[in-house]
Amino acid sequence: MLLPPTVRLPTIRRIASYPVNDLREALLYLRRLYNPQVQGSRRCQREVPSNADDKFTQIDGGLDELRSDTFERSYAMRWLTSLVSLTADWDSELTSDSSHSKEWESIVQEAASLLAVCSGSAGAGVIVRDFVFKLGSETEQTLKVQVKDLSLDNKDYGSVGAQTWGGACVLAETILDDPVSFGLSVTNELRILELGAGTGLVSLALGKLFECAGPLMSSRTIIATDYYP
Repeated sequence: MLLPPTVRLPTIRRIASYPVNDLREALLYLRRLYNPQVQGSRRCQREVPSNADDKFTQIDGGLDELRSDTFERSYAMRWLTSLVSLTADWDSELTSDSSHSKEWESIVQEAASLLAVCSGSAGAGVIVRDFVFKLGSETEQTLKVQVKDLSLDNKDYGSVGAQTWGGACVLAETILDDPVSFGLSVTNELRILELGAGTGLVSLALGKLFECAGPLMSSRTIIATDYYP
């Protein structure tokens, strides 16, 4: 069973006393709860710390109900607001230690991003997603692709052209699993057009594939198109 934010998160009144790692784990928990990874297939995964599964309860069938719980979401937003509000105090304490200052800055930025996502507005801004694809079915080589999504939770859904859709994950994985079957050999001169590309995940994945081939690959051109007003 996935614990709700009121139980799982560090208490608000003591939030400033918690270790950095605990706060990072709490933010990862909220990210997985309210801003989950795009689901494509088994080998398309968002990168998370290797110890994440040791710290978080596995997602179960009650996740949708928990996500829709307005009280829990409200508490999560208050918790995130409290975390962000501590920025001024940390700035004054950490000015002499640049490494710790950058660490806290990263935490606050993540908290602010999650707060915007939880608020359910188009002001959620840019959401960065990292994907890892396996290159070929018989190798351990992987390709990493980073994309930037905009919030879809708005009135007119004008940002549909700036989303990473599950179909893009599946297509990118299928192509990278066997590039030759799609005509992506080293000797072929390539001109590729991706229509309705969203964030361009497929095109970016192909670009990474071509980078791996190096100068031996023939001329190639990739054009990704979509509409975002």
